[in-house]
Amino acid sequence: MKELTQTEIGKKLGYSQSMVSAVFLGKTRPRYPKAKMLEELTGINVDVWLGGSKEDILNAVNLWRFRKFSEQIQKTESRYEKKQNQKSSFTEQTQQSHSS
Repeated sequence: MKELTQTEIGKKLGYSQSMVSAVFLGKTRPRYPKAKMLEELTGINVDVWLGGSKEDILNAVNLWRFRKFSEQIQKTESRYEKKQNQKSSFTEQTQQSHSS
């Protein structure tokens, strides 16, 4: 799954992007239903959203973003390797057909 933007998360929660930003920075706390939705969207435990310190929230959000970024890198690397393997296979087939 691609990383959701704050605007996209806001739409799912009925929040503005600035409200999502405030929640992600630990400046404001969501109520339980929204915190549960945030848990489903980010994997960050509802207890962090409701009772974690600002530092806990920032660390959890940064870790979530890092994991999503890492997943994107892995997907990109996999696509690149697949293309390289296809090129290599095509080159080998071409060389074999010319040598026959």
